[in-house]
Formats: sequence, C-alpha cells, structure tokens
Amino acid sequence: MTSMPTPEPSAGPPIDRVAIVGTGLIGTSIAMAAARAGCTVRGWDIDPGVATRAAARSALTACPTSEEAVADADVVIVCTPIGAVASSVVSALRTAPGAVVADAASIKEHVVAEIRSAANPLDLRRYVPSHPLGGSERSGPEHASASVVDGIVWAVTPTEAVDPEAVERLERWIGRIGAQPARLSPERHDRLVAFASHLPQVASTSLMGLAAAEEAGEPEILLLAAGGFRDLTRLAASNPSLWSEILLANRDQVATAIDLFVSRLVSIRDEVLEGRGGDVERTFDEAKRARLTLAT
Repeated sequence: MTSMPTPEPSAGPPIDRVAIVGTGLIGTSIAMAAARAGCTVRGWDIDPGVATRAAARSALTACPTSEEAVADADVVIVCTPIGAVASSVVSALRTAPGAVVADAASIKEHVVAEIRSAANPLDLRRYVPSHPLGGSERSGPEHASASVVDGIVWAVTPTEAVDPEAVERLERWIGRIGAQPARLSPERHDRLVAFASHLPQVASTSLMGLAAAEEAGEPEILLLAAGGFRDLTRLAASNPSLWSEILLANRDQVATAIDLFVSRLVSIRDEVLEGRGGDVERTFDEAKRARLTLAT
C-alpha cells in the first residue's frame, strides 16, 4: 500500500457539505474532523439516540431521516455496519445526485459487489469505495474524536466504473480533514487488511479466550498478566457483533491469514521443543528488526 500526498486541486468543486450515515465511533469522528476543517456536517443513524449523542459531542446536525441528511451534500460517508452499507450507499446515490458517495466499510470486494448489483450503473460513477483505517476497541459516539482521523491511512479503492474526478475530489477532502489517502484495488485491500487488521483481532481474541478458559483451573493467571498481555489482548474488548460480520465478509482472506499464522506458531513451538536455541533467537531477531522498521 502506498500512502499518497494530498492531491493538488483540480477542476472539481471543493467539498464543503458533508453527510454522515451511521454516527457511531468512526462516523462521529469523521464528522468532528470535517467540522474542524470548516465543513458543515449533517448526520443520521438508525438509532435516533445514537444520532442525538453524536450531535451533542460534535458539530454534526442530527437529521430525522437519511434522505434529509444527504440532501444537497457534496460528499456522503456511509459508516454503517457492513450489512447495511449497500442499501445505504444506493439510497444516498439516488437521493443526492450531485454527491460523491463513499463508505467506511473495512471489507471492499463483498460490499462493492453488492452495490454494483443494486445501484443504477450511471450512479456508480460517483461511488468511491473507501476505508478509513482508524478507530479503537471502543464503540459509540461517546468515544469519538477528530484525533481518530489525524494521520491515519484512508484507503481509497475505486473500480473502473468510478469517475476519476470523483476519486480526486474525495482524496483532496480526505487530506483536508487530516488523513492520508492511499489508493489500491478492492481485492488487494481485502488481502492486506486480513493480515494487518483482521488477524490481529483474531489473535487477541483467541489469546484472551484461552487465558479466560485456563483461569477456571488457575484463578491467579489473570492476576499475573503484565503489560505485554494487556497490550496483546486490548482488541479482545472490541464489539463482537461487528467483528463477526467483518470476518465472515472476508472469510477466504482471513482463513488464509489464520493458516499462515498457525504455521508460524507451529514452527516456533517445534524450535522450542527441540531445544534449537539459535533458531528461536533468529526467529525473534527477525521479528524485532521487522517491528523496528514499522512506522509508529
């Protein structure tokens, strides 16, 4: 994945009116970053209470319907759970004929295929699949902040159906609100996030589940948990329903990532069992050097 600098202005008009569909953690955080950049922001959530709490925390104006929220918008960002993304995007494309419509779903191939099958082909020129790689294990607008968007990579994954000007407008706006647009294909996006995002969640959840099961016979096990254990299991506090939906939507790529991770664990297990200290040290050294090159 290659991070891209904020694109230079082109003929496309600027984005000043923003609509957010789905005002949870990421939706409200995007709303706050957009308002900070001088945009006016309207939002809607299927749960009116969530939208009200989002409005109380941000400059977002909560609307009673999604149609009212997206009307006259320059850009619509759909931040709903994966199962509602396609219908929300198709509705926004129809209701806001002048808007660029993007989504924040962490899976792209599955979502793009659903939208392609349901949307007017002419409207697809304004649909730019995307994925802001920000957030936390917490959920809800109460935990939103413009800082969630600051400096994050925002994947932009256009298909051949998208108007290049729509992509450029979205990328300029992403840079304006503080994130870094990075363009790649939907297929490559899903393969990479399976390793960089979905596998860490699986590993964290599995480790926490193992420790909790072992606690039944060894109640002191969690008392001995130090910083490393807490760091590794932080993601286990994430929303179970959200992650179940994400993993199933990217099941093939996630399964491949898990298989490779299991193979690596088995290799380390064998090195330890066979007393191959040099190999163990080499494995750790390679991982350490790779981690030190990772941008912080």
